[in-house]
Amino acid sequence: MNENKLNLLRMLVNDGDEVALQELADYYYFKTNKQTLSFQVRQEGLNVYHQLAETGNAHDMATLGVIYYEGLIL
Repeated sequence: MNENKLNLLRMLVNDGDEVALQELADYYYFKTNKQTLSFQVRQEGLNVYHQLAETGNAHDMATLGVIYYEGLIL
């Protein structure tokens, strides 16, 4: 994902857009090398999945299950 799209997603996330929040979390979890991410970014991703899973979002519930099952803890 290019830097312009990442910046746009971050701006939308700051405005409370849940779709952008979901896309940004998925980008970090599915499309990046998690070992190169800072602890803060990994923790923010985990927090996003928890936040959206608590609203009943099945995708985030399943992703959290995989994260814990694989011991990744973003």
